[in-house]
Amino acid sequence: YDLEAALIDVDKAIGDVENAICALLCQEPQHIVRTTLENMEFSDDFSVGASMLLLENRPDVRAAERNLEACFYNVNYAKSQFYPSVNISATAAFDGNVIKTAMASLLQPIFAQGQLRANSKIAQSKLDQASAQFQQKLIDAGIEVNNALRACYAAKDKSAGRTLQIQSMAKAEKYARKLMLNGDANYLEVIIAKQQLLSAQSAALDDWLQLAQGYVSLYQALGGGTK
Repeated sequence: YDLEAALIDVDKAIGDVENAICALLCQEPQHIVRTTLENMEFSDDFSVGASMLLLENRPDVRAAERNLEACFYNVNYAKSQFYPSVNISATAAFDGNVIKTAMASLLQPIFAQGQLRANSKIAQSKLDQASAQFQQKLIDAGIEVNNALRACYAAKDKSAGRTLQIQSMAKAEKYARKLMLNGDANYLEVIIAKQQLLSAQSAALDDWLQLAQGYVSLYQALGGGTK
């Protein structure tokens, strides 16, 4: 009865996830067709790792890169303010007004050099800060990818040993039942053997879940996965 009640909660949780997926796909709520655990297959081609260039697919990395670009152009703009805005033409005739205007344009940056230098230093400091943030963002993203890969490796490495454990527990449960039928064991020993087999099978499901979550985390850490 307790398990039957738990199944109702599981069905509700499945429906909530299906609705969330439909919302992401801009679809009306509907059943999501999925395969079984036995038919699930994961790629083993992780021997070469993942290129750092794949991290540019991540939204946070792209945002840090755009911020770095903006700060770079702000530095160039701040430096350009040191130069006067005088247009030179081969056909222009120099008169008194033109000379006065040119002199004012030339002297204006000189008188405002204190402010211009301060603006240039501020822009440069923001550029340095954006550069450091971009580098740190790449490092953090690389760590996320590494952790996801390690989770996949760990789950795969446990699968072989877990299979042998289940086989061993199945034999133990079989032998316990035969011993009980021959009067050499009691039913409690059979129950204990069944519990140990169930525990090993449950651990195998946990390993599979860890593997699936590792692939999801890797897909997310790469900003949408890679072929």
